[in-house]
Amino acid sequence: MRVIGRIAAAVLAAVAVAAVAPGAAAQDDEALGRELARIAEEQDLLRRQVQRLRQTMEVLLPRLEAEGRVTALELLREGLGFLDERNEELGALTLEEAMEQARIDLEAGQPVRSLEQQEQVVQALVRLLAILENRSDLESLEQATEQLRAIREALSALADREADLRDETGGLREASRSEAQSELDQRLSALLDRQRALLGETEERGRESGSLSLEEVEHLLAQLLARQETDRAVLESWDPGELAGLEEARPDVERARGAGMSADRLRAAARKLRAAADAARRARADEDLQPVASGLETAAELEERHGRVSGDERAEATARALRESASDLREAGEDPDRREAAAAALDERAAELERLAREEDAAAQAARAAARESLDRMAASTTVAGDAAREAAEELERAMEAAEPASAGSSEAPDPHEAGSRTDRAAQALREGIDEQRAMGPVLARSQSEQAGEAERLDRQLEGLPLSDDAEAERAGAELERAAEEMDRASSEAAEGRAQEAARAARSAEEALRRAQEALAEARRAEAGRQAAEDERSGRDPAEEQRDLAREAGEQREAAERARLEPEAEQRAGDAMERAQEAMESAAEAMEQGRTASATASQREAVDALQEARQAAQGGSRPTEPADRQRADELAREQEEIRRELLDLATRNREREGARPLPGLDEAAESAAEAAGSLTEGDLPQAERQEEETERKIRDAMEDLAEEEEQYQRLRQEELLFRITEEVQGLIAGHQEAMAATREVHSGRDAAARPTRSQRLRLRRIASEEAALGARAGELADAIEAEGALVFTEILSEIRDDLERIAERMDQAGEYQSGERVQLLQQDVLEALEWLWEALQREQERRRQEEGQGGGGQQDGGGQNQEASRPRLVEDFAELKLLRRMELESLNRLRRFRILYPDLDLESADPFLLQDLQRLAERHERTSELFRQFTERLGIEIPDVDEGGSGD
Repeated sequence: MRVIGRIAAAVLAAVAVAAVAPGAAAQDDEALGRELARIAEEQDLLRRQVQRLRQTMEVLLPRLEAEGRVTALELLREGLGFLDERNEELGALTLEEAMEQARIDLEAGQPVRSLEQQEQVVQALVRLLAILENRSDLESLEQATEQLRAIREALSALADREADLRDETGGLREASRSEAQSELDQRLSALLDRQRALLGETEERGRESGSLSLEEVEHLLAQLLARQETDRAVLESWDPGELAGLEEARPDVERARGAGMSADRLRAAARKLRAAADAARRARADEDLQPVASGLETAAELEERHGRVSGDERAEATARALRESASDLREAGEDPDRREAAAAALDERAAELERLAREEDAAAQAARAAARESLDRMAASTTVAGDAAREAAEELERAMEAAEPASAGSSEAPDPHEAGSRTDRAAQALREGIDEQRAMGPVLARSQSEQAGEAERLDRQLEGLPLSDDAEAERAGAELERAAEEMDRASSEAAEGRAQEAARAARSAEEALRRAQEALAEARRAEAGRQAAEDERSGRDPAEEQRDLAREAGEQREAAERARLEPEAEQRAGDAMERAQEAMESAAEAMEQGRTASATASQREAVDALQEARQAAQGGSRPTEPADRQRADELAREQEEIRRELLDLATRNREREGARPLPGLDEAAESAAEAAGSLTEGDLPQAERQEEETERKIRDAMEDLAEEEEQYQRLRQEELLFRITEEVQGLIAGHQEAMAATREVHSGRDAAARPTRSQRLRLRRIASEEAALGARAGELADAIEAEGALVFTEILSEIRDDLERIAERMDQAGEYQSGERVQLLQQDVLEALEWLWEALQREQERRRQEEGQGGGGQQDGGGQNQEASRPRLVEDFAELKLLRRMELESLNRLRRFRILYPDLDLESADPFLLQDLQRLAERHERTSELFRQFTERLGIEIPDVDEGGSGD
C-alpha cells in the first residue's frame, strides 16, 4: 500500500494546486490579463501532472501484478478507469479534457466559466484520491457490516442448534444400546482407565528412578556407535596418497575430451563444405548461391569465436577453410565452370578437415589409453579413490571400443559420439573422485569432532541420575569420556591427512563406546532388580498387573463377539482388542526387563487400541425400537433443515459485494448431509462425529466472518476519521475567518461608544457564523461519542459551548462584545481545534504506517460489552496524551487568571469574568472525570491522594 500512498500524495498535491488557482482571478482590472495568463499556465501544469500520474500508474501495473498485490492492482485499475471515464458533471469530458477546457476558457477571457470548471475538476480529483486511498463510502461499509453481522448471528444460532442436535443424538445412542452393549462399553471404559493409570504410574516410576533417562542415553549411545562404525570404516578405506594417482590421470582424460570435441567440430565443418559443394553442382544457372555462402561465413564466425574462447588450434584452420569456400562460391557467380571449380575446391578442403579429424581421433584414443593405464594401477584398490578409478577406467575402455575401426568383415563403424559421451562420463567420475578425496579429510575431521561433542553430552546426561548402581554409570561415563578423547584425536589426524593414525583413534573410540554400552546395560539391569525388590516388599507387581490387563483384554474381545454388534463394528473392535492385548503383553515383558521407555511406548499403544475398540463398540449399536427409529428420523429431518439453511447462508454470503469465499460453509453443509444420512441409517455414533464436525466448521466460518467484519469496521473508521478530519479543518478555516472579521470590526470601534449600526450588523453576522460552527462541532461530538472517543468528544463539546458563548457575547444579548475577552475565547477555540486536528492527523498517519507494515489494526483499551470489542476510532494512548494536554493548559490558564486578577472579588466581579472562571473549573472537573473513566475502562487502580496534593 506504500505505492498507493505515494500516488495518493501526488493526487493530493494536484488537488491543492487546483483549489488555490481559482482564487487568484480576483485581481484589479490592470493585472487581470496578466494574472489570467499565469493561472492558465498553472492549469496546464496541473494537467501535465495528472498525465504523469497516469503514466506512473500504468508503469506500476505490471510490477504489482508480478508481485501478486491484488488489492493495490485493483485500486490502480479502478483509478485508471476513472481517468478514462467521461463524467456528466464535467460536461461529458474526461478529467484531463476538463482541465484543458478550463485553461482554454481562461485564455478566452471567461474566468467565471473556468472557475466553475475548476471546481468540478477539484471534486473529481478528490474522488480519484478516495479511489487510490481505498476509501469506501460510509453507508456501503455500514451496510456490508450489517449483512455480515446478520449472517454471523444466523450461523451462531445454527451452531447452537447443531450442538443441541448432537446432545440429542448422544442421548438416543445411549438409549438404543442393549444391556450387553452397555456392559461391554462400561468394561472397556474401566479397562481403559486402568491402563491409563498404569501408564502414568510407569512414567512416574521411570522419572523418579532415572530409568527413562537411562534408556534415552542408551538409545542415543546406540545411534552414536552406529555413526562411529561408519566413520571408522571410511577412515580405514581412505588413503590420501591416492589423490596423486587420480590427478595424474586427469590431464590425459581432459586431452582425450578436447581432442574428441575438436574432431567432432572438424567433421561437422567438413559436412557443411560437402553439402555446399553439392548445392553448387545442383544449382540452376540462374540460382543465387549467396545464401549458401552466407551459411559458410556464419559457421566460420562461430569457429573463430570458439577458437578465441577455448584456444583450440584446429578452429582457426576450420574457420579459414569455411571463409575461403564462401569466397569461392561468391566469386563463381552464375558461370557453370567456375561453380564446378569452386565445388571441387570445397571437396578438397572437406577432405583436409576430415584428415585433421582422424588425427584428432587418434590423439584422443592415445590419451584415453594413457589415462586408462594410470587408472588401472589404482583400480584394484578397495578405497574411495579406487572406486573412482575403476569407474573412470571402465568408461574409458568403452570409449576406446566405440572409437576403434570395425574389424574386417564387420558392418559396424566407429561411433565418435558414443566415444565422446563415454569420455565425458570418465572425466566426470574422475572429477568427483578427486573432489571427494580432497574433501575426505575435512569431512571426517568434522564428523569425528561432532561425535566427540555428542559423547561428552551423553556423559553429562548420565551425571546426577538417581541410579542404584552408580559404579556402572561411572564406568560408562569414563568410557564415554575416553571415546570423546579418541574422537578428538581422530579428528585432528584426519584434518592433517594421516589416515592410518585417524583410523586407529576412531577404532579405539568405537571400542570405548561399546564398553560404555555394556556398562549402561548392566546399570539398567541393576535398576530393574532394585525395582523388582521394592515391588516384592510392597506386595505389588506392576508387570503382573499389566499381564492381568492383557488377559482381561482377551476376555473383552470374546465379550465383544457376544454383544451382537454390527458385523463391521464387531470386526473392528476385535482387531483393536487383539492389538491392545499384544501391546499389553509387550509392556509387561519390558517392565520385567527394566526397559521403562519400551514399556511406556507399548502401554500408549494399548491405550490407543482400547480407545479404538471402544469407539468401534459404540458404533455397533443401532436403534431397534420403533420409537427410537422414529426419533432418529426426526433428528435426520432436523439435520437436513440445518443443511438447507447452511446452503442458504452460503448463497447469501456469495451474493455480498466483495465477499470473501467461505469454503467452510459448504463443507459444513456436506458434513450435515452426511450426518443426516447416518441418522437415517441408524449409525448414531457416526452421526455424532459428523454433527460435531458440522458444528466445528460452522464456528470456524463464524470466526472468518468476524475477521472480515473487523476489517469492514476498520475501513469504516478510517473513512469516518478522514471525514471528521476534513470537518475539523473546515471548522478551523471558518473560525479563522470569523476571528479575522472580529478583529477588523473591533479595530474600527470607539472603545467608549456604542457600536455603529453597520458594526452591529457585522457582529451579528459573525455571531451567527460562530453559532453555526458550534452546531457543526456539536454534530461532530455526537458522531465521535458513538465511537467511544471520550476525550475527542469532550473537546468538541467544549468547542461547541465556547462558540455558543462567543455568539451570545457578540450578539445583542451580550451587548455586541468584540474586545479582548471575546478574542481570547476565540483563540482558545482555535487552539482546541488545532489540537484536535493534529491528533487526528497523527492517528491517520499511525494507521497508514500500520497498514504499510502489515499491521492488523489497534487493540481497544478494554471494555465490558460488545460495542467495546470493536476496534476503536482513536487509540487510548492518543486520547490520554490529549487529555494531559487539556489539563496542563487548564492549569496554565488558571495561573494566568490569578496573575491578571490577583484581587478578584466574586461578589462585585464582572459576570462574564465569573463565567470564564466557572468554565475553567468545569473543564478541570471534567478532565478529572474523563481520567477516572479511562482508568476504569483500562482496569487501572489509581491510589487516592490527599486533597492538598499536587494537581500536576
